[in-house]
This record gives sequence, structure tokens and C-alpha cells, in this order.
Amino acid sequence: MTTPWRRRPAVQFRVFFVCDSDEPLLREFTPEHADPEVRTDMYYAVDEGVGLKERGIEEIGPAAELSSSHKFASSGPLELKLRQEIDELFFEKWKKHVVADWEAAGTKLRETGRLLFTATPQVTLRKTRRKVSLGAVDVEETRVQALEKGGAVDREWRSLAVEGKRQVARPLRQKILKLAEAHAVDDTFMTCGYPEFVLFLSEEVFTSPDQDICRHRRSTAAKRSHSVAGSIASDELGFRPTVATHCFSLVVCRHPATGKVLAVEELDGRGWWLPGGHLDAGETFAEAALRQTEEETGLRVDLKGILAVEHSLITMDSARMRLVYLAEPSPGSERTAPKILADEFSERAAWLDVDDMQQLANKGDLRGAELLSWAKFLQDGGQAAPVPLLQEEQSGPNSQLLPAMMGGAGAAAEPDADLIHALHIQDAKTRIARVRRALLAGARPDAVCPSTKAPALHVAIQANDQECVRLLLFAGAQVSSKSAEGKTALGVAHTTACHPAILDLLHVHLGDALRRSDGGEPSEGIPCLPNGFL
Repeated sequence: MTTPWRRRPAVQFRVFFVCDSDEPLLREFTPEHADPEVRTDMYYAVDEGVGLKERGIEEIGPAAELSSSHKFASSGPLELKLRQEIDELFFEKWKKHVVADWEAAGTKLRETGRLLFTATPQVTLRKTRRKVSLGAVDVEETRVQALEKGGAVDREWRSLAVEGKRQVARPLRQKILKLAEAHAVDDTFMTCGYPEFVLFLSEEVFTSPDQDICRHRRSTAAKRSHSVAGSIASDELGFRPTVATHCFSLVVCRHPATGKVLAVEELDGRGWWLPGGHLDAGETFAEAALRQTEEETGLRVDLKGILAVEHSLITMDSARMRLVYLAEPSPGSERTAPKILADEFSERAAWLDVDDMQQLANKGDLRGAELLSWAKFLQDGGQAAPVPLLQEEQSGPNSQLLPAMMGGAGAAAEPDADLIHALHIQDAKTRIARVRRALLAGARPDAVCPSTKAPALHVAIQANDQECVRLLLFAGAQVSSKSAEGKTALGVAHTTACHPAILDLLHVHLGDALRRSDGGEPSEGIPCLPNGFL
């Protein structure tokens, strides 16, 4: 059965490796049999993000796979492929232009600021490809053989690729990587598109015998950002191979009043995620975090702590490092609405709580699990390390680190802010536990909510939470504290349909305060009312 091939305006993840088996690996995804397409194409790699393909004559059917013909015969127009983007998981988005001839290809390339030279790397590839559709994604397996003068050169390569909607393709990416690692004959496998693979072949396979291999391998490793581990040991080459590290900043911005987390709906239907992205050249993690958040959400934030430092080895010579920051809106930004109109950075942004995120996750509208996972972590009382923990290389701790670590390691957010955030948690058990924890950590019982200017006691009364009111009163909250509208705690209680037990608690503590003002013995920890309170 021949699977209909469809064009998808989607992302693609591809891996190349030398396989230890002649059996097709597509059967790991589906038992459906796809007839092979066999074609010999001529590839030109301008750079790792720009490729030009001269298509050969296509053969379809089982007989084509057994054909011994390795000669290239052009079938017509040229295909120019330009990489539009690449993310931290090496999903790539490509745009294809069909051009009539070499002159049109050169014109199109000049529009991108690139040129096609006679010395542009060129490789002839014979490909035997099968492709099956799995609903929202396509999975492709290709046998790739480099040719020279009609004959095979080097070993046969295998390529596995998934193409489609990013959220659906991500789980298949893991399966593809595991298959490649399980069946690769050595540690030489590449996560990249065809242009970079052609560059690799032109440098590693079609090299002159008198080339300085040490210099050659060293320059190749420097040029390729996420390619492949060399199969020659470092002691043979006489140098220590470097690891190219791709750096990203992510920002978990929590609203101090509502406890909601700032989320971004990304472009091209990628789903909702955290603000953040790749570091620009010459940029620090903190600078990237602030820039990306403002670009994608329209809000300025202040970094309050470090939630995680992640480092993942992708191949033997490439790695990925992510810094996850805890942040809050900058003064004045907490009352500013996030972006609602799409631009070049994002579709929109919004403050979401855990329930909102769970609904998005159920519909498959989250780009990844990070957004929901970090929101739950903070809701459950998770803390962050101090921002000064990340420092430039020096002979010891920076001057800001010791003060930041004093008073409780990992306490990056102020206890007062934790208390206000805890009072806005929807789940009653979690709310009570977080309020108790914040008070024990030193939060002031009369802390004020930055957005509403309401004291913590008023927030607890409005939440109709008898236990939180009791905890705040016994920690020293003043019944006399007033809101921005001038209401006392009793005034808020009388205008709110609160539990009668809350009114009883307030009256008891009010009576203690009054007795103290008359010279009696007050209950320990209960401040007196100021003159003129009544």
C-alpha cells in the first residue's frame, strides 16, 4: 500500500546514523507497509541552514529498491530549502522554494544574503525512502548512500524523521533517538537537516588524503553547532574535543497577589509555554530572561531566584543548558495586562492558574510540561535559590552570595510575598499549609497585598478561611489594620458573608486589645488598639 504524502506547514526532527540492521525500522511505529521511493539527487549545501537540491528521476515500487542504477538524471526544477527556525530540541522548520534554473536560485539566495559558489559542497545521494502517516504527523525512514562517479562511497546511512505538529511530534522524537542509539554501529549520529549532513559528508568522506586531519576535524567541530561526535578518539587527533553548548533562559513569573503564572501562546500553533528562549550573542542568562519575557508578554519583570540549572548532553560534542528563573512583575507591571495582539515574538500572553493550565494540557495545547510543572511546584511551596548563585568565574563566592544565602538557603522570594501568594491559593489545605510555612519563615502577619493594598488578615477574611484568620491573629495581625478604602478587619467581615466563627475570633481579639488599652493583661502577642479606634 502506498501512503499518500502530504505537505505540512510543520516542524521536522531528523537524525542520521549508520544502522546495524538491514530491516526497516518503520515497523517500530506501524505495521503498515509503505512502498519505497528511490531517487538519486544532487545536493548543494550553502551552509547548514541553506540547501539546494537538483532532483533526480523518481522510481516508485518494490522493484525500484532492487535497481542497480546509480546514475544521476535531472528531472527538472531545482529546490531551494531555507531553514526558518530551530528550537532547543532541534526541531527545524524549513521553507522550500521551487526555482526554474540556477540563475533563479542565485537570485533567491542573494535575497537571503548568501551566494552560491562553484566551490559550494556538492554530494550525490541515492535515497530509498518510505513514509507513513500517523495522524497528525508523518514518520519517514530513508536509506542514504553517498555516490561518486556512479559508485557507492563510504557506508550506507539511515535517516529517521518525524514531521508535523510540534506537540504530537515531541514524543516520537524520543522514540527516534532511542532507535538511532540502539541501532547505530558507532557513536556517529547527527540530529540535523540534509544541508548539514551534506556538509558533513563533503568534509568527512570526500576529503583529500593529504589534508591535515587534526586541523580539519577541529574546524569542522567549530562550524557545526549540533552535529555529531567524531568517531576518532581525541588522543589520535592530538587535541581535546570541545562541547558546543546551546544556552536558554526560561522565566516562571508568579503574580504576587493572585499566584497565577505568566504564560505565552507561541507562534505557529506550538502551544502555551513559559517566556524565554535562546541567548543572543554576548548576552547573559539574566539579560536573555528579561528581554525574552518583555518581547513575548509585553511585561517587565524582576528576577527573584533560580529554580533550576539544567544541563543535558545531546551528542558527544554538543549540549544544552537551560536556566529557569523565578520572577515577579516589576513595580507597576503587576497591574498591566499582558500582550493580547500577535506580533513577531508571540501570539499573546496571559496570567494562568494551575486549573487553566490543566485544561490546556488536556486539550494538547501546551508546548511542553514545564509550564504546568513549575506552577504546581510553586503552588506546593517550592522555593528558589538566590539569583547571585549564578556568578561569573572567579576565585570564590561573589559579594552578594553570602547575604542572599543567609536566613534560609533557597529563600529567594520574600516571606511577605509568599504569605500573600499563599492566601490566594484555591485549595484550602494547601493554602493553610503555605500560610503556616510563610509565618514560620518570618512573614509579617500584617503584610499588605501589593495590588489591592489589603492587609493579609483582610485577604483571609474575604477567602472565608477560619484557620488562616486564626493563624494570622495569633501571629500578631492587628484587628485595627485598615484597607485602602479605610475598612478595618471587622468592617470587612461585616460586609463579607464570612463564617460566624471568624467574627467570633475577631471579637475575642478585639476584646483582648481593648482590655490592654484599659491596663488589663492582654493575650500574649496581641497588640493594643490605637487611640481613636472606636
